Amino acid sequence: MKGEIKFLADAMLGKLAKWLRILGYDTLYYRGTEALRLLDIAKKDDRILLTRNTRIPATAGGLEVVVIADDHWASQVRQVVKHFHLPKPRLAFTRCVNCNAVLQPLSRAQAQDRVPEHVFHVHNVFSVCPECQRVYWQGSHQQRMQATIHSLFCEEGERP
Repeated sequence: MKGEIKFLADAMLGKLAKWLRILGYDTLYYRGTEALRLLDIAKKDDRILLTRNTRIPATAGGLEVVVIADDHWASQVRQVVKHFHLPKPRLAFTRCVNCNAVLQPLSRAQAQDRVPEHVFHVHNVFSVCPECQRVYWQGSHQQRMQATIHSLFCEEGERP
């Protein structure tokens, strides 16, 4: 596969889309139900379509489509990781989990009025989404996510 891998997740895969973004992958999330529109977006943006709809591959016309087998998001992430032989991410926490934009650095001074006071006093590094303006920092939630990421990339039988 050439260049950066880009995904398009259908309406049934919201949590998978969120976790692929957490891992640093460019992942659009389509909330609509129109299969033709979904295919058009994937073709136009040169994205791999991730879907739970088993009828879509028959109408994809050469577009790469992966039917996600499981209902649980962690199993879904593992399926994508295994299917594409994805390495443990180097760019985790670089995309907005809400809108997929690449996060930009935010100075501590700029963050002061945009985060809770206790967060400002405890943290020094902040990022902001240039699209939705959500502010991010490395809190305890990110430590828990790191543990989850590690467990997603463990081989079966290996301890996280």
